[in-house]
Amino acid sequence: MEAVAASRLSNILMDYHDRYPNVVIEVSTNPTGTLIDQTLMGELDLSLVADLYVDPRLEITPIFVENLVLVSDKRLVTFQTPTDLGANPTLIGFSSRCAYRTRLTEWVKQSNLSARVIEINSYHALLNCIAAGMGVGLIPEVLLEQYPFKDNLRIHQLPIHLRETITCAIWRKDSIKPSLKAFVDELIKARNVESTLLSAG
Repeated sequence: MEAVAASRLSNILMDYHDRYPNVVIEVSTNPTGTLIDQTLMGELDLSLVADLYVDPRLEITPIFVENLVLVSDKRLVTFQTPTDLGANPTLIGFSSRCAYRTRLTEWVKQSNLSARVIEINSYHALLNCIAAGMGVGLIPEVLLEQYPFKDNLRIHQLPIHLRETITCAIWRKDSIKPSLKAFVDELIKARNVESTLLSAG
């Protein structure tokens, strides 16, 4: 996912390349639904996707726990429920196959609101549009650490069923190979390091 590529992969890729310099890695980003399809079709060796997706053809390993937040411009001071967004809110997100966008749109629908959705294909563009007052979006909080204009945004915490998501590594059970196994090991190592830091913090 774009969010994982932007916030999680740098050190993992560097460590993997240091250990296995002869392995060529190609990285591409897409929404969760597209990545699952590409992995099942054998177009990708491994994907990092949001939430547990059960399919008997896939191996699934939880890697990162993400805290999702609702992001708005500064004018939205108080936010408790979707009705605080107004009768016809504008949501900004990735394609309809994006797991985070789906969470937000389904939640808004439950309040019988008719939302307009603007599709964006990068998180910097999404956050810039939100800062400009064009709408609200749902993003992993870790992305805000790298956004230079976060003072122009307001961050709203969500109910636990919306805010907690797990990024999982998935790959076909019939396509395991040493290079893939080694990459999964790097992901698990990064997960364990993060878990240790969270426990210590």
